[in-house]
Amino acid sequence: MAKDRLVVSIDADDIAENIAKEIGAEIKIAKRTTFPDSETKITIPGSFRGKKVLLVARLFPQQATKTIEAQLTSEYIIDRGGSVEWVVPYIPYARQDRSFLKGEIPSIIELSYVLRKIGIEKVYTIDIHSKRGASNAALPIVSISATCAMASFAKENIGKGTVVVAPDSGAKGRALEFAKEAEAKKAIILDKERDRRTGKVATQTIYEDLSKDRVVIVDDMISTGSTMVNAINAIGKAKEIHVMAVHGLLVEKADKRIIDAGAKSIITTNTILNPYARIDISSLFANTLRQEAGRN
Repeated sequence: MAKDRLVVSIDADDIAENIAKEIGAEIKIAKRTTFPDSETKITIPGSFRGKKVLLVARLFPQQATKTIEAQLTSEYIIDRGGSVEWVVPYIPYARQDRSFLKGEIPSIIELSYVLRKIGIEKVYTIDIHSKRGASNAALPIVSISATCAMASFAKENIGKGTVVVAPDSGAKGRALEFAKEAEAKKAIILDKERDRRTGKVATQTIYEDLSKDRVVIVDDMISTGSTMVNAINAIGKAKEIHVMAVHGLLVEKADKRIIDAGAKSIITTNTILNPYARIDISSLFANTLRQEAGRN
């Protein structure tokens, strides 16, 4: 990598340090000051002129505040002669990629316009929730898949011959790829319907005997856990049920709900810090950054 590369970390020191080490870049750790009224100030000493900055930032939880912090930091760096690309393990506001109901703002699209106006050149993330949002964004969004890394972990720690379950049709591609890489017995794709007004989810029942099988439910994220709980209920009796997701938001005691429903384990990547983050995605970023640098 070129010596003009600089990694700047906001709330992602573990990932940023690994990326900097793998690509041979200097690293700076941002310091946050929080005032009594909850406003924050970010401080990053040093010069940025001529530097190609990779801003590595965890934007969840408190995604509104942390997104603004990353925007202000980026403007500061650009105003001082540097260029900025975002490396955000989990990108918020990606659920809303279009207006489903009249008056709804397509958040990820509007956010992309804001970033482009600031001068952000590119965004790297892990498994963006909406591929449509990435495709229609106002600047390049590179979404890196963590499926193979998760499947390798499952094969090593849960074993081969599992039954992989996609909790809805949107997870079909991920589940099929996961099943192949994990050397699973088979994959089952569930149908799920969500009421766009109430958010209530209904999942089909599996009328198949899985009582002797180790089952792995795979999805891109766990938010409230409702989708995973519904999938567990649809599975019914199984030898073991493991729940795996890229992004573990785990709001509203989602982990307790999932374990209470019958899951033996919850496993996520470290895109978001949580007690179940067992898969490091730093190398996925580093490999992609090296490939991108090689094309330029």
